[in-house]
Amino acid sequence: MFITCSTSNSITGQPVLFVSENTAQDWRWAAHQEIFVVMGLSRYKAKVVPEVPEHGRNELLFPENHSLQLRGLQRLTAHFSPKEKTLFLGPVIAVLTDTDSPGRPSIGQLGPYYEELYQYTIRHGGLFFLTGASLIDQQRGFYWNEEKGEWLEGSIPLPDILYNRIHSRKSDRSESVRQLITRLEAQDIFVFNTSYLTKDSVNELLSGEDYILEYLPHTETFTLSSLRRLLGKHNDLFIKHIAGSQGKKLLRLAYLENDYRLIQNIGGETLQKSFSSFKETAEELSKLKVSSHFIIQETIELLTSEDRALDFRFLCHLVDNRKWKLVSSVARISGQDQFVSNIAQGGDLAKPLKVLSTIFSRSEAVRIYRLMEELSLAVCIRLAENSTLTLGELGVDLGVDKSGKPWVIEVNSKPSKQTYVETGAIRPSVKTLYHLSKSIWEERRASYDQTGNFDAGA
Repeated sequence: MFITCSTSNSITGQPVLFVSENTAQDWRWAAHQEIFVVMGLSRYKAKVVPEVPEHGRNELLFPENHSLQLRGLQRLTAHFSPKEKTLFLGPVIAVLTDTDSPGRPSIGQLGPYYEELYQYTIRHGGLFFLTGASLIDQQRGFYWNEEKGEWLEGSIPLPDILYNRIHSRKSDRSESVRQLITRLEAQDIFVFNTSYLTKDSVNELLSGEDYILEYLPHTETFTLSSLRRLLGKHNDLFIKHIAGSQGKKLLRLAYLENDYRLIQNIGGETLQKSFSSFKETAEELSKLKVSSHFIIQETIELLTSEDRALDFRFLCHLVDNRKWKLVSSVARISGQDQFVSNIAQGGDLAKPLKVLSTIFSRSEAVRIYRLMEELSLAVCIRLAENSTLTLGELGVDLGVDKSGKPWVIEVNSKPSKQTYVETGAIRPSVKTLYHLSKSIWEERRASYDQTGNFDAGA
């Protein structure tokens, strides 16, 4: 059953729930009876009126001066608990994002993704909004208005589930955001992807799993002594900042017959410098502020596509029964003369099997693809079980060498939404997030039915 909710200037006093007489009888509601309404983790009182409006749908109207000021018409899944005289409406899904100086959400290239989340949520029953670190404590957020094509500010209930999509790493690791997430979790909100993963922590966690270790390039924390030793062993290395993303703060260093070649990717351009000694190379790295906040990683000679760098993004998501599921995959091909296949720097997207089948036989391409699926899920399970972070969505980046062996390149806890081949349909990650949210909402509701405790839940 669904109930539409909105703010109305025709209502005064407390919220009013208009329902059909049949619904009122089924749920044993008397005219003008007062019930509790639980939306997300917020609770309100409402008066029941067994009278369906002209449009024929059950409807909950909030007066304009109410603490909850919805924007537009919202449609939520409804469940009534007769024992506690409580109507549950949900699921309530929120995304925590950066905000600009006026306090509006910084949406950037995530606009289409957020709009799809709104469309899918309202179609299947639920409430979706954006909020910020400075807004959620005030219970303020932004609702999508399709008619106006913009996000409108309003008051919000506390959500069942909160996806941390704060893009700024500085903001994400700030003490204020850390404290905020701790407070929200203490209120029983399921907050996931609570922070960025760092490359060194990912390597440490994955190295503890024998099955995964076989597919990890050799990696160490940057020191000059480690760099000298590993250059003698591998001749070709990547030097990466532990918090780098989108190909930024990424260097490649090759050594051949007393020639040290350092390659940088700056602003979408590849720059190369040569040095005749390790000392000169070390001085250049010092100028670039390379420190123990970087890792050194052996370079694996990976497959290319028409001489362009090639890797594969596997997007995995936590699902209903707390298991991990692969929801999408894509091949990423670098821009011309780039040594990283990052879409933000001009790369292209393609279907993985199609790309693999141009290099291997069809049966071998399928075998490699299945192995990458298996490896991606193993990576997600290992990180989710052993990380101190709560994780719900991960982007696993894999490369494949000439023998067909996959290698784990990187794992991203706030994966880009640009790595999606446009089909006109709602993307799989949107559907999976909604159904995870609904599962958590239903668990919380079932717990309330059993205990009568509003704070009990998933």
